[in-house]
Amino acid sequence: MVKSSDQMKRLMGRAVVCLIAALAGTATVRAQDRRERRRASFTAGASVGDGNTALASTLALGAGWFSRIGLDVELSHARKLDFAIDLCPPPRVCVIGGQLPVTGRTLSLVPHLTVQLMPASARVQLYTLAGLGLGHVRQRYFLVPSGAGADRPELTRSKLTPAVSFGGGVTFDVTRRFAAGIDMRSLHLKDDEGEDGRFITPAGWIDTVRVGARIVWRF
Repeated sequence: MVKSSDQMKRLMGRAVVCLIAALAGTATVRAQDRRERRRASFTAGASVGDGNTALASTLALGAGWFSRIGLDVELSHARKLDFAIDLCPPPRVCVIGGQLPVTGRTLSLVPHLTVQLMPASARVQLYTLAGLGLGHVRQRYFLVPSGAGADRPELTRSKLTPAVSFGGGVTFDVTRRFAAGIDMRSLHLKDDEGEDGRFITPAGWIDTVRVGARIVWRF
C-alpha cells in the first residue's frame, strides 16, 4: 500500500509539474485571432509498456477557454493487451504451476487541461496537457491450457479504475480547419494488486506510453 501511495504521489507530481511548466509559457500571451476554438480529433497508434505493444486509438472533443488554454475530453482504447495469470504464485507450493496467457483491453475517459505553447496564428502548434479521469480494465482468460480439450470455460474480469494522463504533441495546419500531427501520451490506470485467486500480472499500476498520428478538425 505504501508503494502504491508513493507511486500515486509521483504521478500526480509529474502531472502538476507538466501543467505548471505549460502555464508558465502563457505569461506573454496575446489576444487570440478569430480561429475556430472548438475542435474534434482522432489519434491512432500504439500502446507500449505494461501489456506489451498493442493498437491504441483516441477520440476527443475540445474547446479553447482563453488564448492558449482549453479543455479536451478524450476517450482512449487499447486492445489485445498481453497479461499473464500465475497458477502457482509464491509462496505457494503446487503440483501443477506455470503461467497462462490473459488477453485484455483498457478504456479511459479523461478530461485534460490543454495548453498551446505557440501563438494561435502559428501554423505549427506545440501543446502539452494533463488530466485525471476514469479507466476500465477488462481481461479474458482460460484456467485450462489449450491442449486440454475443446470444452474450456472462459473467465472474464472487469475493473473500474482511476486514470492519470499527461503528455503533449505537435500539429501542422493543413488548412484553416484541418491539422495533422504526432501525439505522445503517458497513461496510468490503477488496477488491483494481486490477491488470492487472481494472480494476473502486471497488476497495481498499469503504465503505458501511447504514440500515434493525430488529425484535428476545428469548427
